[in-house]
Amino acid sequence: MRWIRLKNSKIRVYGKTGKLLPKGMSEEHTAFLHNLLTNDIKAMSEGSLTYNLWLKQNGFPVGEFFVYKIDGEYLLDTPLEGSSVVEEFNRLRLSMRVYFELLEMEHVFVFGEGAREFVASQFGAELKEGEVKKFDNLLIAHNPFRLRQEGYDIIGGELSLLEEERVSEEEFEDLRIERMIPRLGKEPGKVFLLWSPVFLNRQ
Repeated sequence: MRWIRLKNSKIRVYGKTGKLLPKGMSEEHTAFLHNLLTNDIKAMSEGSLTYNLWLKQNGFPVGEFFVYKIDGEYLLDTPLEGSSVVEEFNRLRLSMRVYFELLEMEHVFVFGEGAREFVASQFGAELKEGEVKKFDNLLIAHNPFRLRQEGYDIIGGELSLLEEERVSEEEFEDLRIERMIPRLGKEPGKVFLLWSPVFLNRQ
């Protein structure tokens, strides 16, 4: 097993129930994210994650997000600078009763052979792909999209991990390139969108 400590921003998104929302949505924070991001946010089930792009009106990608749905709220994980995202979201929400909280959270991604066994031994759980669970103050997500292999996001607390199994940011970047996973700002947006699993039955 290998692991890396990610430095992405974490943003909590929550809000009020609304009456004048599009069909299939009852929460204003769900409607806000559904209209802003590329994946089908309104169809997310409790305890799941999706990968999304944030696009400008002309279709140009602004940033990328993993979105975790837990307890009826959303946690956004993004390499973008968090305070700038919150500032822009507050501008875009207009009169919607949607609120954003920038969080300071530890985030470790464990992956490769032995990752599943590590999660099972530490938390006594087996997670399906794309599944998210809470364990006390920790959020655990089975996230195969970061490296196109089995991997787990562990967010919100310290873990006892072997330093010799840690990979550097440079090594992690090499793995991304080796597995041909485009990264926003690194590769052409056209190629990125072809790979990205975001335009799936969006209605």
